[in-house]
Amino acid sequence: FPRAIGLLEEWRSHEEKPNAPAEFLLTIAYAQTEQWDKALEHGRAAVTLSDKPVEQRLGMLLAIEFQNDNLPESLALLEQLVRHFPKKRYMMQLAAAYSSLDEDARSLAVLGLAEQQGWLDQESEILHLAQRYAAEDLPWPAANLVRRGMKAGVVTRSVENLELLAQICDAAGPEA
Repeated sequence: FPRAIGLLEEWRSHEEKPNAPAEFLLTIAYAQTEQWDKALEHGRAAVTLSDKPVEQRLGMLLAIEFQNDNLPESLALLEQLVRHFPKKRYMMQLAAAYSSLDEDARSLAVLGLAEQQGWLDQESEILHLAQRYAAEDLPWPAANLVRRGMKAGVVTRSVENLELLAQICDAAGPEA
């Protein structure tokens, strides 16, 4: 990678205007050699110079921003990724990022959207969201989510899960 960096930097110095693909190649090379400041510089340039959002460039820049502990920048990139390339992994990362910033309402909204998209397909994910709903005094969505999970066979009808459902239904009142 050091030789590739040298060649790319030399070629780049002769170019009138930097371009996104070249900047992205430099981003990768610098990241591979753990030169995070340079990787960050070129990663930001690759994204800025792109005519349209490119998932690989945004994803690489996200990893580098995380590596450099740049949480606000990481959050902005996750929001872009969710907007332009809606995928479960980006939604879950965005929800976790909001949660780590104590933006619980936003985190819950993102998780709720992920559930509406059908992306919460593991018992732990469904139960986590149900518990978050219950903690926010939203027992109806919590109870419905657990019931749907049990009906679909994703949430097991274990003693613990039935107790959780009973507690949520108790909080919801007699109409639950």
